[in-house]
Amino acid sequence: LDNIFIEPQMLGIYFPNERSYILKTMWVMLLLSGVFVLFIIFAFYFTILTIVRQKKLSEIKNDFISNMTHELKTPISTISLACEVLSDTSVTKTPERTGKYVTMIRDENKRLGVLVESVLQTAILEKGHFKLKPQETNIHHLIDQAVSNIRLQVEKKDGTIQTLLAAALPEISCDRTHVLNVIYNLLDNA
Repeated sequence: LDNIFIEPQMLGIYFPNERSYILKTMWVMLLLSGVFVLFIIFAFYFTILTIVRQKKLSEIKNDFISNMTHELKTPISTISLACEVLSDTSVTKTPERTGKYVTMIRDENKRLGVLVESVLQTAILEKGHFKLKPQETNIHHLIDQAVSNIRLQVEKKDGTIQTLLAAALPEISCDRTHVLNVIYNLLDNA
């Protein structure tokens, strides 16, 4: 081994078809390894895709909760303000004024019912059964209704609402509930 006086000897082996021999003896192992690697890649892709979907669903759920909270707060606060005015002894109560506040409470209560119905429709939408209910509606009436119901909140914050209803064709075909919610949101956010 480390003796310099002995001449080293070598043994050589020659395989004429070494690649084909290796493939013949190991093709099963190579195939199983390839299948296993593909399976791991697919499982990784599926896991990442599931995580991304879960994140999107979580964001949608959070947005929905935030929007519904906002939507429900408006009628609740309007009802609360109207009740405060009705129960305040320092405010003079005329039958006209009392009727106005009672109408406002009734309208906002209906709106709460509509919002709850919208939540149920959203659940139906996820199942794929959602349908709009378009009907002929006067947009001026919808705007007037929204303005009259939110006016108390605006006045409490020392604000004013001015309307200029001059549409040439105020009759539209729409889902009354959803358009009314859009108008409420615009007024509430203003």
